[in-house]
Amino acid sequence: MEGYDHKKNRKKKSLDRKRKMDPSMMEPFPELSDFLDSYREQYESVFDASSESWRIKTYGRICLVSDYVLGLSTGSGPATAVTTLAEELHESGFDVTILYTGYPIHKPPDVEFWVGYYTAKGIHVVALPETGVSYDVPIDVAIAHRVFMWMNDQQWYDCVHFLDNRGRGYFALTAKKQALAFKHTEFVVHAQQPHLWHKTNSLQTLDTLHDLVIDHLEKEQMKMADHIVAPSQYILKWFIEQGWEWNRTKSTRVHTNPLPKWVKSKNKIAHEASTINEIVFFSRFELRKGIVLFCDAMDQLALRGDTQIMQNVRVTFLGHLSNSAEEKLTIKGGARARVDQYIRQRAKKWLFHWQILKDMDVKQRYEYLQEGNMNNKLVVLPSLLENAPYTLVECLVMGIPVVASDVGSAREFIDNDDAERVLFVPTPKPLAGKIRDILKNGFVPGKSKIKQDVEKDWTIWQHHLVHQSKDSSNSMSTLQTWEEPLVTVIVVTYNNPKLLKQALQSIYEQEYTKVEVVLIDDGSTLPEAQAYLREIDAEFKRKGWVYLQQDNRGPGAARSNGAK
Repeated sequence: MEGYDHKKNRKKKSLDRKRKMDPSMMEPFPELSDFLDSYREQYESVFDASSESWRIKTYGRICLVSDYVLGLSTGSGPATAVTTLAEELHESGFDVTILYTGYPIHKPPDVEFWVGYYTAKGIHVVALPETGVSYDVPIDVAIAHRVFMWMNDQQWYDCVHFLDNRGRGYFALTAKKQALAFKHTEFVVHAQQPHLWHKTNSLQTLDTLHDLVIDHLEKEQMKMADHIVAPSQYILKWFIEQGWEWNRTKSTRVHTNPLPKWVKSKNKIAHEASTINEIVFFSRFELRKGIVLFCDAMDQLALRGDTQIMQNVRVTFLGHLSNSAEEKLTIKGGARARVDQYIRQRAKKWLFHWQILKDMDVKQRYEYLQEGNMNNKLVVLPSLLENAPYTLVECLVMGIPVVASDVGSAREFIDNDDAERVLFVPTPKPLAGKIRDILKNGFVPGKSKIKQDVEKDWTIWQHHLVHQSKDSSNSMSTLQTWEEPLVTVIVVTYNNPKLLKQALQSIYEQEYTKVEVVLIDDGSTLPEAQAYLREIDAEFKRKGWVYLQQDNRGPGAARSNGAK
């Protein structure tokens, strides 16, 4: 073709293929705030301080399904995200329910107290109930099915939020995909910490079939979601690197998790350097959170270089201690010990003062940081990998001196001018060097990159999703020709009338009625089997079901015959 540059076109196609394969070459995923720009004016009235409409009107029904709820779980990051979002949406006029799916595993004894606590705040918390079904499957499959059963019994929700971890929405989303339920519900999956991401980055082995089961639930849940929201570009690129498949052109957005009101109320920007006299490891006592890396850096400060610099400095381990066997570390002699015991053994070499504070909730830990002059305490976050680290963002917003590993999504939350001062390479020598420099020269706290109207955008988006749900409901109600799909059940039998009777009885008892059965007899020879087949032949004809006989050729051939 005249004027057509074939060589240039081949290069363009090659580059396009590379972009699809290499996350580093991809265009960033769109920000939710940019998507909402065209809707802000439409919903501005609901934020009018003089408006009381939300007090007498519920804008929509929202359900958040989560293993993590503040007070009921120790996973502070996901629990903070879910609980803060629930509180924000309730205060904006939505009817909010949290389905607590951690109950079947953890069974916290104080669940009734926390249900009452959230009820007083206007939020419904439901501990996932039993279904009466006997499950012979991995527990995460059973929980996902119990979620579906519970949701199917409720008045329908306009919007349901699931965390990606452990795929709690798998059966609910499957039901919607198959047009069996939830036709007018918008399903949102929060892409935050999938199981394999968490386990591999905690340096744990993938050594059970259950790991693959959870991975499958999560992947399918994400593939079927109506909307995907992630707190960072980093985690979405991780999904692509791992080969996860979903329709990326549909509603996939990036938006920061909402911040608790008590954090925002302490918003502060510091302009002057302060002297540091306390170093605080501020995280859960886990390998992934960098507890070993931090101890290695303390060895560097205690035993190498200018050791006098630590003479008047205290080191504090401030966080949650896990009792999980997976969170035990190897101490001298090869024994596995709790992390606090590990710290005590490492600290035998240290001449400076140190302490462990492990029995505080989140607010108490921040109160400790703010005792006296909080600018004299340096928070260290030496995680091996992170996605949307709440602690980092909270410290930046409140003006608390903090340094963090340059891993995962950390750089996405720090002001560009402060990133190099705040971040360090996650190995002992650079961390020790960063701390030594700060002890000598002081430190000006870094600033956050988070926008002020994060919570407002969450509310606007929920209004948009609720309107999508209601528009779907209205349009479906006008369709006169829509029918529920016909489900065909292929049953193969051979000389086993007792089990055949049980199988057919199970089909008779289904609540869904648009079902047909194709029964293939694979050449039964027992008189009682032939007698039962003659007995049900009339009923099959009355129902319009199909009954076929064939010579004995095995169950595979029988199923293939039924599928023709």
